[in-house]
Amino acid sequence: EAVCTALIIRELLKVHLPILTTDAHLLRPDEDLPESATTMLVVCSTGCFHRPCFVRHLFNANTCQVKVVPIIAEPAFRFPTDAFFQELEDVSPLLLAGTSHTANDLTALIRRMFLEI
Repeated sequence: EAVCTALIIRELLKVHLPILTTDAHLLRPDEDLPESATTMLVVCSTGCFHRPCFVRHLFNANTCQVKVVPIIAEPAFRFPTDAFFQELEDVSPLLLAGTSHTANDLTALIRRMFLEI
């Protein structure tokens, strides 16, 4: 569902904002953020923050100082709560394996993303 949402958004942007979408594309799980990226639309769906590749893309955007715009893709998505962050901390060793990031880094990153809405 999130991938379909991203593809639809990309097509809508092509029609309404062609100057902004010349390089717009959907990041694959194994892909890195292009160096030319300035803004990343983050399609949020249930469970997205529990996917290591999704989390990697968020940290990559943060490192590159790319602006992040969250888009809610489904009605069942719930904004992160304290209980969510506690659960995320419990699974963070799996999500952050092989990185230098901590559970606190991830929590802070997600909080900032939704704080700006």
